[in-house]
Amino acid sequence: MKKFFSGILFGLGFSISCLGVYTLWILWVIPLTFSSEDWTTSSYSTFQDGDESFEYVENFHELPLDEKIEKSTAILVTETSKGEDGKYVNRVVEVLKKADGVDMYYQEGDLYDDHPPYEENDEFVPGGYIVFMGGNPASMRYSVSYSGDRIRSLGGISLALLREKCDT
Repeated sequence: MKKFFSGILFGLGFSISCLGVYTLWILWVIPLTFSSEDWTTSSYSTFQDGDESFEYVENFHELPLDEKIEKSTAILVTETSKGEDGKYVNRVVEVLKKADGVDMYYQEGDLYDDHPPYEENDEFVPGGYIVFMGGNPASMRYSVSYSGDRIRSLGGISLALLREKCDT
């Protein structure tokens, strides 16, 4: 019986020691690991090309429309149409904005395949997308669909008014 109780005491002591080490690991080592470097922004916080520097905006979707336009290095308008295979595709129909010195891999007429193709039986097929791009080379930061002449996700603004805002 004496050997049985000494085994239980050994196991209990071992368990308490392991629990202590685990607690220290969770409370001390792991927080130090993640706070030593802000790995969410690291080297991607600024896009640079020569003398120009383009700021990366982490929560771009939360900005008001005027700031989205200002902080974008390029803005595209795509149009959704039925492709040869019966699926809907998006083509770039207009470049509303392109900052000087920015490389952009899309031009009018190009297929914009960053959105999934719609099938013929899909209930809603948008008229197209407004694509806000950032950085250099320009890459998508935010996009909204439109239908007809209105962009409901941007407060119901018309495409004509968006063009005006991009020209100024």
